[in-house]
Amino acid sequence: DDKEEDNSSLSPEEVYAEIADYVETTGTCSKQSIMENFYLSSSKATMNLLQLEQDGIITRLPDSTYSVIRRK
Repeated sequence: DDKEEDNSSLSPEEVYAEIADYVETTGTCSKQSIMENFYLSSSKATMNLLQLEQDGIITRLPDSTYSVIRRK
């Protein structure tokens, strides 16, 4: 599985595209899952979550969790 590889050779845009695909396909979206599956730091995972929210893929709920609103 290509998500098991080290993402250091990918550009930030390529990593984001992989994360967006993962979130839309699995319906799973949390900082922890992004950190674990894509080997990202907490701050990079947060930046990607914010971008997912801006792109209309996820929404932040009142309890500070995320819900996937656009699925593949």
